[in-house]
Amino acid sequence: MKEKIQELIATSKTEEALELLKNCTDEALLLMARFSGLKRQYNMGMISFEDWTRTQNQINYAALELADECKEDAGNTGNPPVKPGKQSVSAFISYNHKDSSEMERVKGWLESNGVEVTVDVQDMRAGEDIESFIRSAFDKSRFVLSMVSQNSLMSGWVSKEFNTALVLNNRTSKWIPVSLDKSVFDNEFHFRASADIERKLDDITRRMIEARQNGVSTSPLLAEMNLIENLRANLGNTIAELRKVLIVDIAGPSFDQGMKKVLDSMKNV
Repeated sequence: MKEKIQELIATSKTEEALELLKNCTDEALLLMARFSGLKRQYNMGMISFEDWTRTQNQINYAALELADECKEDAGNTGNPPVKPGKQSVSAFISYNHKDSSEMERVKGWLESNGVEVTVDVQDMRAGEDIESFIRSAFDKSRFVLSMVSQNSLMSGWVSKEFNTALVLNNRTSKWIPVSLDKSVFDNEFHFRASADIERKLDDITRRMIEARQNGVSTSPLLAEMNLIENLRANLGNTIAELRKVLIVDIAGPSFDQGMKKVLDSMKNV
């Protein structure tokens, strides 16, 4: 049950996770009440999207801590225990398509050193849901190599990967972030990115007004706005959290030395 709770939280299914968690500890009932109240306030427009996201993340982290009390059910998941020493080295590379050339270089280097590599989008089946594919790849690969750059931070996927990695690092995968530039540690980048996000939201708002005036459906624009609002809500926290972990520098002349660190991490686990 513990692993099921972790998986639900990793896929943003907080309510379902809390429902399971209440079978393990009464403290989950307090979290359920808090989450229900939060959801009601958000739906009524009483709190902002940023407050909703921030508090939901707090509830998720609290639920993960409580999930430790479900250890008695951990052996009933139907999955055999993981034996790292007997597994081949496999890695999933997540990247932004604007960093394709850097990804190909990393992929080639790993494969030449005996690592089985899966690449997001490149190894997807036609019509497959992108986010579901990424969750599946996180769950199946021994290691997840996340290529952090200005491009990937602005795509919003790093936030999702980071939250998923917090859960999956406790299971069969190990998350290894590598940096292609210094954007994570550049305060000016954060300011520029935030300004760019606001400009994009203003543009979408303008286009939505035009669409309504012309009787055109705003559904695609609403989906786009939701993605950008998620990025606005999570970018600062993602950057702050990334600064707390060791990110391997593989930019420019640091590539070979950095990739050797990555390979050492994979082979020493």
